[in-house]
Amino acid sequence: MFQVDAIRWANSHLWWLLLLPVLLVPIWIGYEAWRRRVARSLTGRSLVPSMISGASAWRRATVMIAIFCALELAAIAAMRPRYGLKEISVSGLGIDMAIVFDASRSMKVADLVPDRFTAASVEIGRLLERSKGNRVALVPFAGIAFIQSPLTVDYGVIRQYLADLHVHDLPVPGTNISRALQVAAKALGVDDENPRGSRYKAILLFTDGENHEGDPEAIAEQLAKKNVRIFTIGVGTQNGQPIPILNERGAVTGHVRDTDGMTPVLSKLNEELLRSLASKTGGSYHPLTANQDVATNLAAELEGLEKAEYMARVDRLLEDRFQYPLAGAIFFMIVAFLALGGSKPRKISGVLALLLVFTAQGANAQALLERNHPGVAAAIKQLEAGSFGDAAKALGELTEELPSRPDLWYNLALARSAAKDYPGALEAIEQALTSFDRARELHPSWPTKAKLLHAKGTILALMASSQDSKPAKEVRNTWRQAVEALAQALIADPDSQDTRRNLEIASLVAYPSCKSLDDQYEPNNSPQDAKFLMLDPNTMEFKEELLLCPKDLDFFKLPLNPGETLFASVLAPADESGQTQQGQEQQGPKPADVDLSLHESSTPTKQVRHTAKSDEIVTLMISGPEREDGVSYVLQAQVVPACPQGDDQFEANNTPDAAKVLEDGDISARICPGDDDWFSYVEKKGEQRQVVLEYSNEDGPLELDVLQADGTNMDVTSQDDEQGHRRVVQLPKAEQDASFLIRVYGGGLEGFYKLSISKGDGGGGQNQDDQQEQQPDAGSKTMKEQLDAIDSNSENLEAQEAANQSPYRDHVPDKDW
Repeated sequence: MFQVDAIRWANSHLWWLLLLPVLLVPIWIGYEAWRRRVARSLTGRSLVPSMISGASAWRRATVMIAIFCALELAAIAAMRPRYGLKEISVSGLGIDMAIVFDASRSMKVADLVPDRFTAASVEIGRLLERSKGNRVALVPFAGIAFIQSPLTVDYGVIRQYLADLHVHDLPVPGTNISRALQVAAKALGVDDENPRGSRYKAILLFTDGENHEGDPEAIAEQLAKKNVRIFTIGVGTQNGQPIPILNERGAVTGHVRDTDGMTPVLSKLNEELLRSLASKTGGSYHPLTANQDVATNLAAELEGLEKAEYMARVDRLLEDRFQYPLAGAIFFMIVAFLALGGSKPRKISGVLALLLVFTAQGANAQALLERNHPGVAAAIKQLEAGSFGDAAKALGELTEELPSRPDLWYNLALARSAAKDYPGALEAIEQALTSFDRARELHPSWPTKAKLLHAKGTILALMASSQDSKPAKEVRNTWRQAVEALAQALIADPDSQDTRRNLEIASLVAYPSCKSLDDQYEPNNSPQDAKFLMLDPNTMEFKEELLLCPKDLDFFKLPLNPGETLFASVLAPADESGQTQQGQEQQGPKPADVDLSLHESSTPTKQVRHTAKSDEIVTLMISGPEREDGVSYVLQAQVVPACPQGDDQFEANNTPDAAKVLEDGDISARICPGDDDWFSYVEKKGEQRQVVLEYSNEDGPLELDVLQADGTNMDVTSQDDEQGHRRVVQLPKAEQDASFLIRVYGGGLEGFYKLSISKGDGGGGQNQDDQQEQQPDAGSKTMKEQLDAIDSNSENLEAQEAANQSPYRDHVPDKDW
């Protein structure tokens, strides 16, 4: 039923137009009074009416009333009345999900490291890092369940609740999954009369699956009918372990025993129930094991759900009704012309001219208010029908024809965004803003500046959410651009709740705390919390990009057997653009902005080396500057076995007859005690080369011999400093191809070294002058380059013994050197 108070006015500030027709009333009254006065002043009153031309009094009154009504209705049309609702689709940014967390005593079983409860807490934290704007509720449960946190986009609150939650906090023991699912449904609001949020909602159930009461499968079937999907995460193993007994502080004091008082009661993972709950609702089951990245897999599934089910929501907007008062104004103006009187041709001409004028005005208003261009209506229909590609193509052609209209660019941005062409959408919305700013006159039908900025921020947010394959820093920069645009939109329209909510969501992702971005090794901020580095079993290497947060230290540890050598370094991450300058490639990897040391008391540096004299666990400490987003770095480590298993790829080259052929360039090698390294080199005719041996202060001392074909031993120049040692032999210029034997030996010692053959400087073996450019020493060579050449063999007796003693236990990598 029509209600006057339901009308809304788009141009309510034009209310003063309603007063203009009122000014005609005194003018008309004055005219009629003047006419009467004139008529009375003339003699022969009976002849006056026939002498005065013009319409009769009733005609004049009819014309005046018609013009008054026409002007009033035209003023009402100019104020753009809106009545009734029409539905349009706009983009959303997340889904609603409830994390249902089993906090019963069985979650303290230690069949996961360190126990089920802690392992699940860590995985939930990792999942929150990947959630990207979803609203999250937290529902812990045991024998009872409760909503600890309602739906929120403040993940810091969820993390704090998880940190403060303990198994002994819940007063009723047991495991009631049915009740937990019901409480989670309440937290998601699925039973509300007018449910809000995403169409599909998700429940993430972290539990071992042991259910002591209720029928969770029946609850799952009910939730499936309400568009709730359950994703189950199995926490534990099928073999299980004894259930611990906890004191009031949560410490383990023993284990639950069977009725015989001897047999421990085991808690085992109930995968069958968890798979059933997931399958009944269209969700999925994920076992929480060491080789499963549950957080990433869940985030991917939720992301798919978001894009498929919640990337569009329906908004209701008031519909323009200006056409009706405008049509009334045209009608009354026609009446006024007809009532004026006059000859028939004049009447017809006047009516046609009036119709022509008002038709033009109506077309102009339609262009302003309803985008009158013939192609616009068709393009908008395609957009509303979901044909985003066709709509984008049509609108693209229209913007070429009418490039100064921001409303067309705006619609083109919406079409491209709906088609997931976010770069194209961003380009279009930028053009819309430019056209808006350059316009001399703003038409009422155009989107406001606030609306354009809101669209820009939302497009940037959608673009950022789709950039999973790009570096995290680049994605955060895109989110921050979205925050900037949305903040400008909110300044332009402070009452926009949609802009405020999107700004809140984007801000959480754009400016996360460094702790939320930190790596999977956290917490490792003290020597006691140091995490073991898992080396590749084939190369005995570790290389991973990590993050150091402000006011934090990162500690790692590695077990070493006697004679094993650890090389570790910190490098800057690769250029996120994927481009590397040629000069940087020649110089090698760039050091990171963090420092590395073997322990808290040692001097920080960029690379360290340590050889174990006995069985030990080496601790590495990473320190660095305080930055809001933290400092990214690449930690690279490699363990080289003791001699002879850790000898280099050139073995066996222990005699002149077994000498390995060298070419110009550098090699990295290792010498073992009593095991000389022999090489051969042929200097080409007309060339002059020099042979350089470099090794650090931790190696050797090592010596270099270069023998000519007749056995003559050439002069060696020594260059020693705090950085390391160099042995240089200047070869004579070859009159013809000349052969040389090169020997590196340590006199019973061992060490890593670099051997270089390059163009000679013609110095005849003179010591290097202090003013000359210093050649890089062995210590400046990156650890990776020094060790790449080290070969392997099948003798691996030490690794077998290390497997029995290492804290890695069964996970010790086989050292196939």
